[in-house]
Amino acid sequence: MTEAAVRLAAGVAAMGEILARTYGPGAAPVLVGDHGKPELITEAAVLARRLTALGDPKLHPGAMALREACLGVRRRCGDGAATVAVLARELVASATRLVVAGADPGRLRRGIDRGVDVCCAALASASELVAGRAALAGLAFGAGQDHEVAEVIAEVCEALGDRVALVLEERAGPGLEAAFVDGARWRAAQSVPDLVALPAGEAVTLHDPLVILADETVREAAEVVPALELGLVARRSVLLITRGLEGAARAAVLANRHRLSVVPARLTELGEQLPAHLGDLALLTGATPLGDLVGRPLRSVREADCGTARRAQLTRAHLTLTRGGGDPATIRATADRLAAHTTTVDPGGDAWSVLRQRRARLSGSQAVIIVGGVTECDRTARIEAVRSSQRVVELALAGGVVAGGGTALRDAAGAVRAARGSCDSDEEAWGLSAIADALSAPARRIGPSGGAVILDPVGVLIGAVRAAGSLAGSVITTAAVLPYRRAS
Repeated sequence: MTEAAVRLAAGVAAMGEILARTYGPGAAPVLVGDHGKPELITEAAVLARRLTALGDPKLHPGAMALREACLGVRRRCGDGAATVAVLARELVASATRLVVAGADPGRLRRGIDRGVDVCCAALASASELVAGRAALAGLAFGAGQDHEVAEVIAEVCEALGDRVALVLEERAGPGLEAAFVDGARWRAAQSVPDLVALPAGEAVTLHDPLVILADETVREAAEVVPALELGLVARRSVLLITRGLEGAARAAVLANRHRLSVVPARLTELGEQLPAHLGDLALLTGATPLGDLVGRPLRSVREADCGTARRAQLTRAHLTLTRGGGDPATIRATADRLAAHTTTVDPGGDAWSVLRQRRARLSGSQAVIIVGGVTECDRTARIEAVRSSQRVVELALAGGVVAGGGTALRDAAGAVRAARGSCDSDEEAWGLSAIADALSAPARRIGPSGGAVILDPVGVLIGAVRAAGSLAGSVITTAAVLPYRRAS
């Protein structure tokens, strides 16, 4: 076993022992800080964020590798950092002993990877649908440790069902409230801010507008005039959604503001997902998306290209469309395809979240959680609680729940051990044994639950198992650790 792997394993063990102390409902707090104001921490993710170094520099690489694994699961799943710590500490120790005893690291890693897959499949097959507001509130509280947040999220999710997607908004004053979105909402902004003054919290509303979509930045007046003329002829307001209006095109819109009620807007959804969001808008409104990518620029817009909506509202931050003119059957079919697609991507990841939001828009299942606080610190803490609770509940609704307290992980160990007989080598079978042994560690750490009913979202456990397995495989196959130095 390489010296680098030994150092990594030692760092994982040291950091894992600290973080694992926060695992389980009866965990004791950890005191952080030997000078200034000490802090008692009961949550593994918070503790991991505070621990940016351990006393021994040789432990640093492994400790930080585990820290990032824990924080990554927390970001994706809203919970599970302590579970990663317990699993990874046990698994890395077992795998390290096997390599020291002579096991080939590559074949051992293949066994670990296979054991992870078997375990995740067993967890998924054991999951059950989460039902009832009390169960949802319990899951939300377990992640966010805020009773009011848990009750609000449980109420919303119970009302909207498993297709719900939550949108988080902030406000300056104290309080927490939920609101159901009447229609579909996107992050958006005005393309011509000086066309309509929009104070904070106010909206411009269009009733029965024509909806025109163009995936392009419009600069020339000749490009935008045909869209304006369609509104004048139809005597209807126009919602014009583009990537942006500049130069002469912007001036043409301003020059016609007294003749026509037109609201130019742009979606602020970032990255490669923007065309997909424009496609959803087209689907909901019945509009034909124009632009360079589809071969028809905005200047070629015709009446048949226009979509409709009963109402469009634009604030400084959001666009909300109500009762669009798209075909209901096509909308439902697309929502079902998105739902199927969510089962093929990493639960809790960015792609998974985007798919859930898109499906919720098409299904009319969006809700807004508005978070405030007396101070900025209070608001920040509550926002973190909302995000964690939201992600855990969404994962539970999407994938179901299993017995908590380490019980489901311990039960999945049986399936992992049963898979050893089909391995190609002894080392691969040893990798499965290492996974199976690690899966029993959480239950051993908690002990009997005393009759309490504990549930875990299966997505959180799957995320934790995969993170621990990936870290263990990396540790035993690492040949060298190079310090990172910034260029001077």
